[in-house]
Amino acid sequence: MVLFFPTKELRARLRASLEALATSVDRTRQDEGFREFLRTAARFWEYSPFNQFLIELQRPRAVRVAGRRTWESLKRRVKEGELPISILAPSGGGGFILVPVFDLSQTRGRKLPNIDPAMRGVARVRVLAHELGHELLHQEARQKPATLKRPPKPRSPAVEETEADATAFIVLSALGLEAPSPSYIAWQGGTGAQVLLSMGRIQRAARRILAAAQGPA
Repeated sequence: MVLFFPTKELRARLRASLEALATSVDRTRQDEGFREFLRTAARFWEYSPFNQFLIELQRPRAVRVAGRRTWESLKRRVKEGELPISILAPSGGGGFILVPVFDLSQTRGRKLPNIDPAMRGVARVRVLAHELGHELLHQEARQKPATLKRPPKPRSPAVEETEADATAFIVLSALGLEAPSPSYIAWQGGTGAQVLLSMGRIQRAARRILAAAQGPA
């Protein structure tokens, strides 16, 4: 399929999409459900690769694990008769001790908050647009400064993710596909102001991706 977007019309559409995205990002950051999601995520431990291996070994289908007290703080209780998953945690003496944790499936109680449902039909397109956005917007910054006449100003991970996902958002919008949720940008710490601040860069990256999708004239 060959796509055609008149330059003036495309720029107007991309700008409108970015302004709508900026508003949605700020609305998401202020939403109580999203803040509850962040609070919930903060309660879960960060697991080392070795502990991830131990979890996989003991309960291959585990999706989210935490200690009994953490589950109780989330208004969930471990089911009777459930066997714990043993992981290693640092002890006060410099060694390690075994600590019991339980998978979500081993508990019952209040449903955990969920922000972003899976987008089965367009997930691959979104990921591709996001990664292409990174390549177009941030590849130069990854090169050795010695090879550049004017080394680009470093950008924080939050800014890079905001720019890449905003690029994916307007590319999918322009193609008439379901655009990604603004919650990923909000989760990374991005704001509506950051979306608008990077508007020119994002628009240029999106136009290049759409031009490639359009194919030869």
